[in-house]
Amino acid sequence: MSEENETGCSRRNALKAMGATGIGLAGASVASENASAAGPTAVIDTAPLPATDGTEITFDGSGSTGDITTYEWWRDAAGNDLTGVDGTGETFSETFAQGDFTIKLRVTDSSGNTDTSQFSFKVYGDSSVTDPTPRIELERNGGGDITFDGTRSTSPRGDIVKYEWWRDAAGNELTGIDYTGPGFYERFVEGNDYDIKLRVTDEAGQTAEKVITITA
Repeated sequence: MSEENETGCSRRNALKAMGATGIGLAGASVASENASAAGPTAVIDTAPLPATDGTEITFDGSGSTGDITTYEWWRDAAGNDLTGVDGTGETFSETFAQGDFTIKLRVTDSSGNTDTSQFSFKVYGDSSVTDPTPRIELERNGGGDITFDGTRSTSPRGDIVKYEWWRDAAGNELTGIDYTGPGFYERFVEGNDYDIKLRVTDEAGQTAEKVITITA
C-alpha cells in the first residue's frame, strides 16, 4: 500500500472512531476496509445516547465525507444479521424498546465506491432511575499521603465520563475544582481534618456529588 493510501485509510478510521456519539462502553464503532483511498467515509452521529425505553433516536450520516449519492441504514437487535435496508437518506430515526441494538450505515459515492460504519448501543428500561452514584475510596500511604479513587462510581445509564474533585480544610466552603480525573493524590498535614468532594457525570449528562470528611 502506498503512503497516500495508508494516510487515506488512517483518516477514515479516525473519523469513524470519533463519529458515534456515546462511544465508549455504550457503543463501539466498527471501521470497514472496503473503500479505496479516494472513496467515501461513513460516519455516524447520534442523539440522544444513552437512551431509555420509548426514546426516539436519530442517527445522522451527514458527517460522512466524499461525493456521496446514497445513504443506506440497517438496524436490529445486537447479534442479529443486518439484512434488508431499514432506511435511506442522511438521517434515520426510530423509537427503541429496552435492549441492545446495532446500527449500520453504508454510503455510496458518485463513482460507485462504498464504505460502511456500524456500532452497538444499549437502551435502558427504567427512565426513573437516572442519577449516578459517586463513590470515594482512599488509601493512606503514611506521612499524610493519601490517594483518592472514584473509579467505583456507577451510573444506571452508561459510563461515568467526568470526575471532578474539591478539597479543603473541614468546614470551609468548597469552591473551585482542585482536580479532575478518576482520582488524585495529595500530601496533607497530619492530624488536620479535611472535606473531600467528588462530582461525577455520566454519558447522559446526569450528575451527582458526594462529600466526606477525613482526618489526615
